[in-house]
Amino acid sequence: MALDVSAALRALSADPLLCTLVAAATRRGVAPLYLVGGYLRDHLLGRGPRERDLDLVCPGDRRALVAECLVALGGTLVPLDPTTVRIVFTRGTHSWQVDVAALRGEGIEADLIQRDFTVNALALDLTGDRAGKLIDVTGGVADLEARRIRVPSPAVLREDPLRCLRAVRMAAQLGFRVEPATAAAIRAAAGGVAAVSAERIRDEVFRILDAPRPAAHLAELDDLAVLPVILPPLAALKGVPQGPPHQRDVWGHTLEVVGGIPWVLERLPRLVPEAGVETVERMAAPVEGAISRRSLLVFAALLHDVGKPAARTQEGERVRFLGHEARGAALAGTLCEALRLGRQGTALVTGVVAHHLRPILLAAEPVVTLRARFRLLRDLGEVAEEVLLHSLADVRATAGEDAAFQRQVAFVRETFAFRRDRVQPAASAPLLRGEDVMAALGIAPGPLVGDCLAAVAEWQAAGEVGSPAEAVERLRAEWPILRQDREAS
Repeated sequence: MALDVSAALRALSADPLLCTLVAAATRRGVAPLYLVGGYLRDHLLGRGPRERDLDLVCPGDRRALVAECLVALGGTLVPLDPTTVRIVFTRGTHSWQVDVAALRGEGIEADLIQRDFTVNALALDLTGDRAGKLIDVTGGVADLEARRIRVPSPAVLREDPLRCLRAVRMAAQLGFRVEPATAAAIRAAAGGVAAVSAERIRDEVFRILDAPRPAAHLAELDDLAVLPVILPPLAALKGVPQGPPHQRDVWGHTLEVVGGIPWVLERLPRLVPEAGVETVERMAAPVEGAISRRSLLVFAALLHDVGKPAARTQEGERVRFLGHEARGAALAGTLCEALRLGRQGTALVTGVVAHHLRPILLAAEPVVTLRARFRLLRDLGEVAEEVLLHSLADVRATAGEDAAFQRQVAFVRETFAFRRDRVQPAASAPLLRGEDVMAALGIAPGPLVGDCLAAVAEWQAAGEVGSPAEAVERLRAEWPILRQDREAS
């Protein structure tokens, strides 16, 4: 891939935001000033910036530059560390940020050599003697053209072991490959990732999970000896055989399911039109910070069978994993906590792991009643969509796109339609409310009222009652059983 460096530099010279920053630096006499990092890299690739942030290196008076930039841009100043400050501001409807860092080393060349990867070790002089010139001392342009991720020196991995993970993340996002010498250096430095903060690891992991081909990049992390450091329980999945219809061990199957999540989501409007455009949008939406629901679903797929090694039993030729969902959910919760995932993200991941077999087993039944479908949705609660979508990837990974997969697709479509046509209308317009139940049965407020309302909602969604009077009549008939069930619990 040949880069048109001249065209990229011309585009940058006319970039409105960059022109504002150069003008601010010129007013304060700040020279030289360098643009580095992803904003420059993405322009050189001819694809425009993917993230709304710029990185500047200022060898001179940073305070004067930052003060002038604050006047020009508005926004807020956020100190990051003793050498770097961030200006956060808004342009249009989007939030932007500019990081202004001190020079590391005796000059910009020494600074660039210390950067993580050669494709980031590029600088554009904005105001100095080489204004408008690209500075490349590590072969970064050649690596961009060759689409490879390479470290300037193995020492940068020892300086910050998180770069072992970041190499794969950058390869995933850019569509590049980690070159062999860098891969060998990562394997040698991978153990150091254990000392990196959980928050930094989490952010890199979920950016990898959000990439188009997460399974391939997770396999690469495993090959580079990084995955066992950040998610140790996954190592136990390797070599664990499964019975028919599985064709792969647990680890191979897991990667197939992980790869199936993007496949399902890309085809969702055609595969499950009943899910609606809102489901597609919901999967892309952030849940915690920049962590999307899609990446959490991929993470759940990665962990969905993590309980199998401990649950495995074999009776003759029959292999079983009884209770692996509960074991897996507990282990998934521990891993979410270790990665400092928040409450919402953890609930989604553990919910999918705990319930991932439910729609698969129900779809295999000769007859699926409306009440069974209602109870499935009720029990899945907030993770219903994720569990249903996961089931498609899981069945496809197990059986391909044969009759079992087509049956699962039909089941998922019918369940989404049932939720839309029956469950959601019943929830928004219930036949009875708490006071109606208490008046009809002559009972006081308490858990029994909730049990009765849940029963009425189930009957209503299943089409077994259609009016308040029918609901009261059915409730009075079922009252002894409802009361007995409550007392038994």
